[in-house]
Amino acid sequence: MCIRDRELLALFASKQPPEAPIEKEAWAKAFFAPEEKGQAPVVGEQEAEFNALNEELKLKTFLNGDGLEHGARDDEIYAKIGSATIDSGRFPNLYRWQRLLGKVKGSV
Repeated sequence: MCIRDRELLALFASKQPPEAPIEKEAWAKAFFAPEEKGQAPVVGEQEAEFNALNEELKLKTFLNGDGLEHGARDDEIYAKIGSATIDSGRFPNLYRWQRLLGKVKGSV
């Protein structure tokens, strides 16, 4: 890239309008993959655990017992992974459970 190209790029960048509040709000609400947020993607043991929990939650609402009632196991696992970024495409049942537990606990 020559000096003239850099000057043109700087000129065009300086002409860009300021970001509108609604645009900032849209970016804040936008979905970003963990890698894009600077978070580590789910790999290794955590991925195996997420897969197992996702499979278990296929036909259950909660992890405790028969899955019909919230219980100690739900609280234990939520304390461990409640703040994790769970990909709703890869782990839909675990994502649903995390959102539900967040509402039960009042953190969502």
